[in-house]
Amino acid sequence: MRQFRWILLFPLVIGLLLPSVVHAQEQSLYWERFDVNIRVFENGDFQVEEVQKIVFTRGSFHFGYRNIPMDRLEDITDVEVWEGDRRYDSGRGGEYTYQTSTSDGDLQIRWYFPYTSDSSHTFTLRYTVKGGLRYYEDGDQLYWKAVYADRDFPVYDSTVTVDLPDGARAEPVAAYDTEASIAGRGTNRATFTAQETIEPGQEFEVRVQFPHGIVAGSEPDWQAAYDRRVLWEERYEGIVNLALGALG
Repeated sequence: MRQFRWILLFPLVIGLLLPSVVHAQEQSLYWERFDVNIRVFENGDFQVEEVQKIVFTRGSFHFGYRNIPMDRLEDITDVEVWEGDRRYDSGRGGEYTYQTSTSDGDLQIRWYFPYTSDSSHTFTLRYTVKGGLRYYEDGDQLYWKAVYADRDFPVYDSTVTVDLPDGARAEPVAAYDTEASIAGRGTNRATFTAQETIEPGQEFEVRVQFPHGIVAGSEPDWQAAYDRRVLWEERYEGIVNLALGALG
């Protein structure tokens, strides 16, 4: 009897789930550009400005969102959302508003605009990161995942610019997970230009090191634990993999 009831309920469950699945499949977009400008302040904070030119190609859209992991920083403040010259107001779901929330260790910025389809929009997000630099005697470091991996659609062009305070020189510099050309080594402005399409699930992370003592601040609480984990991985991961291979 229970099996018979489940057979009767199964089409109903599928019927309830199917519209949401179909709706998700009907939406598509791409980033024509995803540029990021980072400015490091003398107090050790840095401002991030994301300029996202998004082309909505299929389906209707009403909001955008950005999840920022908080595991390698202490706080994010001074959030702003713009579309052209229009500044979004802090609110709860109304048109041209944004709201922030934290969940599972991430800060989410969610912004709302009038329903749109088959259109192009440029959104600018600005926020200040506190406790996000790494401090070492050999040189302080900025690491930032400028283009995040949690995307279902591609980014076709991206340039990341990092401005350092006067007297700071960017050396060494590096890009990770996305092939990029780098300009400005040895100056206080480093520019990273992606040389490939950044596919869904692919990151674009940059690293800029500069002499210790240029900016104020000290090692954040998360840094020691992070460094220990990296050191463990470097020392023991190869040994563990070798042992597992031998066992296999």
